[in-house]
Amino acid sequence: MQELVTTRYSNEFLALCGMGLGLVAIVGCIIVTVAIVVAVYKRKTQLDDMEATIKMEMIERGMSAEEIERVLQAKMGSPPAKSLASLFDAIAAARKLRTPSPKTEQA
Repeated sequence: MQELVTTRYSNEFLALCGMGLGLVAIVGCIIVTVAIVVAVYKRKTQLDDMEATIKMEMIERGMSAEEIERVLQAKMGSPPAKSLASLFDAIAAARKLRTPSPKTEQA
């Protein structure tokens, strides 16, 4: 019985298993790191694309540079839910500034 255990699990075999496990761990860490970097840059690219799209839409709607700047500053540096709410508030405020009041139309 002792011979079977010694021949089956020799020191060289255990060393080879340890090296294989270490190699798998290192390769796994590298793959996870690369995946995280790719995901972060892909998300950044998506955010930049969305910002460019909203800028183009605001320009097409005829918003001034000040209104666009106000809308973009309202969304920067805020948590996502708060940012979205402040973005809609800024757009609504910009629309109010753009629409003429009834008093000025009658005059």
